[in-house]
Amino acid sequence: MKNLLLTICLVFLIQNSPFAQLLTGPNPTQKFNSDNLYNATTIRNPVLFGDHTGTLQFSGWLTPYGYVTGAEITTIVSAIPVGQDLSLDIIFRTDDQNRLRIGSNGSVSVNSDDQPARLSVTQYSDQSPATSTLFLARGGTSHNVKTFRLFTDASDVLTAVLQGNMEVENGNLVVKNGKVGIGIEPNDMPGNHKLYVNGSILCTELKVKLKSSWPDYVFSKEYNLMSLKNLETFIQKEAHLPGVPSAEDVRKNGHEVGEMQRIMLEKIEELTLYVIQQQKEIDVLRATLDTSK
Repeated sequence: MKNLLLTICLVFLIQNSPFAQLLTGPNPTQKFNSDNLYNATTIRNPVLFGDHTGTLQFSGWLTPYGYVTGAEITTIVSAIPVGQDLSLDIIFRTDDQNRLRIGSNGSVSVNSDDQPARLSVTQYSDQSPATSTLFLARGGTSHNVKTFRLFTDASDVLTAVLQGNMEVENGNLVVKNGKVGIGIEPNDMPGNHKLYVNGSILCTELKVKLKSSWPDYVFSKEYNLMSLKNLETFIQKEAHLPGVPSAEDVRKNGHEVGEMQRIMLEKIEELTLYVIQQQKEIDVLRATLDTSK
């Protein structure tokens, strides 16, 4: 008798609680519907893949339509039930569209029923509400806010913009202070270069735009071409061509590709002038020999 009275009191308290009034009172703003429940009297078929097992609806009064549902939380069977294993996804809906889906496997998808990854976000610029921003993260301080934004630009190209630095673990990729490093550590980017690569580079085309003049000046009449005698003296003393960095200098400081191309062309053009000069001397000697015969 004591247990019966206790049970009646609990039922009365639950039925008259604020939450119960929200669900079953005269003016409910939430509704809960449970589907596919087993009933001992009217046995129903077991749940199947794709079945809804429960829905929590949030409503509000709109004159003259009455209560209108504005949001829902629904559970749905996401895999074929096996034994006692029942896999359910939770779906959050607003404006009659699925906004967030949490899979039974822990995956989360936003604005999509597809779950191709642990976290997937879908937003098209022509989708309602119209926005091109797919992801936005803010950090820094209240006076110096930095953002990372993933969006679709005016050309319908998926674009990422980061305000600040980016570092990938193990030094594989570093974007810092306007510099890009590949295969190096974040603090291993000396000097004012824009790209640092520790390893080989494979490309089908490389264009270098020089700030200095291309060495066509060698062919001008004002160019002071070193004599072969002085050139020989320089080589014997320095063990490299004039204007060309030494092996020791290249070993310590490397060399600039564009500048080295300029230097090499300068030496090729100088060599061409030496060949022309020697050919003229050969022609003079040949003419002298022909005259002496």
